Amino acid sequence: MRKLVFTFFLIALVINAFSQNLYKVHLDNTKKLSTLVETENVAVHYYNDVFCIASGDVGEKYTKQLVEKNAWGNHEDYYLVWLPLKEADGYIEKIANQFNMVYQDDQIAIVKSTTEAINQLNVALHGGLVKIQQHPVRLPQMQQFNYDLRTADTTIENMVAAVQADSIMADIQHMEDYGTREYNSLEAIEAQDWIQAQFERYGLSTEVLYAGADGAKM
Repeated sequence: MRKLVFTFFLIALVINAFSQNLYKVHLDNTKKLSTLVETENVAVHYYNDVFCIASGDVGEKYTKQLVEKNAWGNHEDYYLVWLPLKEADGYIEKIANQFNMVYQDDQIAIVKSTTEAINQLNVALHGGLVKIQQHPVRLPQMQQFNYDLRTADTTIENMVAAVQADSIMADIQHMEDYGTREYNSLEAIEAQDWIQAQFERYGLSTEVLYAGADGAKM
């Protein structure tokens, strides 16, 4: 009987862990984020300087908007889509027609999608698509290093001395001339081929790995 009760208790814990409400939480400062990360029964899945995406028992002291109830209940992932400043309405309409959009405001939209389907999204901004991970994030920790910065590293000094500023500026201008950073554009493919050629020019064996929007190989 005890084993049966314990089994039901574990099942209840699992269901609760995977059925939390998902919120967009406004952040006034980094201390509020740290407090939220350390709060019991709360998981922060994504954060930046302005807001975070969290699930669980987010207290009333936080300004928040409900994204969806019972998140991650049907084997689909959540993706944060940054909206363009211009022609946002048309872009939002395309997203809504193509995906299950569960949240939207002036800056972002959040959609539910499979990995295969999200790769079909034409991102409007560079870095404009972010996968919201189900597992909680970890904030970076302060570390102390005992390196003596007064001691020069001759290897690094020689590498710096070999750098030619004019050559770097020419390379930067060449990259800017491609005109776009959209990952699946013709210009982006031409840029990656040019970068590969630069490494191979130095005798380095180079391989181009193609990746989808979420980082998975295509």
